[in-house]
Amino acid sequence: VSRHQAFNVQETQEDVVKFLQSRNFHFPVLLDLEGKAMGGFQVRGLPSTYLIDCAGNLIGSITGVLQWTDSAMQTLLEALLQDAACHAKTASN
Repeated sequence: VSRHQAFNVQETQEDVVKFLQSRNFHFPVLLDLEGKAMGGFQVRGLPSTYLIDCAGNLIGSITGVLQWTDSAMQTLLEALLQDAACHAKTASN
């Protein structure tokens, strides 16, 4: 099960699909064609990343490009994915 989701602002579905296919990405993308949803997330620039736990709590956010292969980022993501409270919550649903 993919835990990745993306949010695209003001690009066509065709452009987004081409991008995903060119990189062999397979995860859902919210299309915000008019840029309205950006206000709800208080986006200040693109790209922006938000880490949200399984309970829907904002863990953190950053504006700018991230190095997802950085060891500190990998450690953080692994800890979030192994959170026992999260697994208990999703198993009970």
